[in-house]
Amino acid sequence: MKRLFAVCAILLAVGCKTTPPPPPPVEGPPAAIQLPAPAVDTTDMSSLAGRRICLDPGHGGPWPGAVAPSNNLREADVNLKVALTLRAMLEQAGATVTMTRVDDTVPNPASLGDDLAARAAIANNAKADVFVSIHHNADIETGSDKNDLEVYYKWREEGASLDLAQTLTRALARELDATAGARRLLPGNYKVLRLAAVPSVLLESSYLTHAGNAVALATDQVVAAEVHAIASGLANYFALDPPQVSGASVAVFDEGRTHELQVRFSRGLPIDIGTVAVALDSGDTSGSAASVESGFIWTFSETLPNGNHTAHVRARNGKGAGIEFPVPFTVNRDAATIDVAQVPERITSTSGAEVLFEVRVRDPLGLPVADGTLVALSETSASAKTLSGLARFYVPAREIPRGTCTFASGSASARFTPSLGDSRFRSARLVSASSQQPVGGGIATVGGVTQGVATPEGWFVVPMPHQSIHVRCPGYEPAALELTQDHNIISLTPVAAGALHGKVILIDPAYGGREPGAVSGNGMRGSDCALDVARRLRARLLAAGANAHLTRDGDVETSDPQRVTSAEDLGADIMISLSFGSKPAAAKTLDSTGHSAAAAAAFVGHYPSSAEGSRLATALARVLGGIPAVPSVAYVVQQTGCPSVLVQPADFAQGDTEAQYRGAPARDAVAEALYRGLIDFYKTDSAPAK
Repeated sequence: MKRLFAVCAILLAVGCKTTPPPPPPVEGPPAAIQLPAPAVDTTDMSSLAGRRICLDPGHGGPWPGAVAPSNNLREADVNLKVALTLRAMLEQAGATVTMTRVDDTVPNPASLGDDLAARAAIANNAKADVFVSIHHNADIETGSDKNDLEVYYKWREEGASLDLAQTLTRALARELDATAGARRLLPGNYKVLRLAAVPSVLLESSYLTHAGNAVALATDQVVAAEVHAIASGLANYFALDPPQVSGASVAVFDEGRTHELQVRFSRGLPIDIGTVAVALDSGDTSGSAASVESGFIWTFSETLPNGNHTAHVRARNGKGAGIEFPVPFTVNRDAATIDVAQVPERITSTSGAEVLFEVRVRDPLGLPVADGTLVALSETSASAKTLSGLARFYVPAREIPRGTCTFASGSASARFTPSLGDSRFRSARLVSASSQQPVGGGIATVGGVTQGVATPEGWFVVPMPHQSIHVRCPGYEPAALELTQDHNIISLTPVAAGALHGKVILIDPAYGGREPGAVSGNGMRGSDCALDVARRLRARLLAAGANAHLTRDGDVETSDPQRVTSAEDLGADIMISLSFGSKPAAAKTLDSTGHSAAAAAAFVGHYPSSAEGSRLATALARVLGGIPAVPSVAYVVQQTGCPSVLVQPADFAQGDTEAQYRGAPARDAVAEALYRGLIDFYKTDSAPAK
């Protein structure tokens, strides 16, 4: 989980090896502290009976969390006291409560990441109805009087998790009004929420860095008020009778043209049919919903393609309780027709060159069959599997069966007569010099004229008498060579030993649109420079075999949640947010004590508790001239599930930075440096942990 774990004298977010001494005894709050009145239990708690609730007292063991400057009160201790008191109240109301810890130990002390994963696993294994992670916040500003209430729900889970967060926010805001100034309900991509497979929230009920609040939290009265608020919020959530799915299936009609999703519920009925929406895979789909006794049915308006699909379902019941869930299913209509094409169209029968037979397989509706459908060349032992309805066979010309060949898939078959005669070609196959695996997508040229593009299996042909060819392929060094055989194996040397091959790298040009970031005295915008450098870096990464993307590729406004969502949707291995001047409130860099650091012109920020983020920041800071790598709790660095950094090579608001970066050379130099730094990072460890 990415969050600020400590302030004051020790940066506990990076993993403290010792536990501070217990705080001094607190007799009671000073007269200036206004405690809430004792809670009057007016909430109907009956809805808690029979519910399974997992409580997660945050931190503990080697990770004490925030430490209050005013009285050394440790967050881990407050979290645990709240959770234990809450457990007693919930069990009294008939709930079954599972705890992730019951003392100052943690489920898995091996590492912070392992511990967070273990907490989510406890909730999943208990088949909890909800998961509530209990925390108390800290501000990075020295002497801060901030005392907000913040409730985070699982990122992009706007059904049950959002409902739970809403009821808890209302209850906490009502009962802790004297100790919570602002109330914020936010999506959270913290690891402990991300891995929990149940409706999940993370509570930051108040701030330990607020002196008065820290003293108040040492009293039973304030803890009791917080516990009652959480219990009330949970009771109000369950009073909505959240829907629970008992089963889902897909029925097929009209000879495979029509599919109908049938969803059944064990509780939470009736479903408000006007709220039902279904997205297929990564996009919307058309269809309509209808109520049935046990739930609803959704009929797809369009004929679905063959293959594996996921229907993402969203609905609410009559009381307003929401649910979101995936339904995986497969569409697999049988093969009906087969078409065959030969490449090259004609070849000498005695040649050792390979001939390509492209076999297109379609279902009775004329759509490509599902990926992985097996196709056989009956006259040989050869077989191949389809991808997007296409299977490829590579056969040496001298081994092609004479006369007619038969290609078959299931009950479908096609007869094809190869075209043989006096037409001479050489064939070649591209392979990686390091792995000997086929390399697709390479472009073969002769005298600057393109002869062909290699298939995914690395195959292409060149007509005779050409022998000297050039090959260029993303991720590999260009090659110039002679074709001396009928069939040639060409080894390509990976760029940077393949360090970047297949790596999913998201580059985030900060700001954009009406948010320019830092602006120079002559009006030059940092957002423009960031985008230019990001494009140059992406081009280098693509050429080196990486899967590189931008969060924006134009002068458009992109919110921080949208940037984080891009990283999650891509399954990014790393994210680099690139800025040429950030406000301190946005950069949120920390000093050695865990407090807000003074603004720096150039730095690379990483999340304090991310070991891989720190290693990435160090690698990039080194190639950028040794600028400092510093801890940061910037939003995009904090909320992404992958190692992320905030790179600021310079600040347009300071000095003569504009003159330096007005021309292309300086921008290109930054892109080249970042490119080299990424190679260094991946050469050290080719598989960074998320």
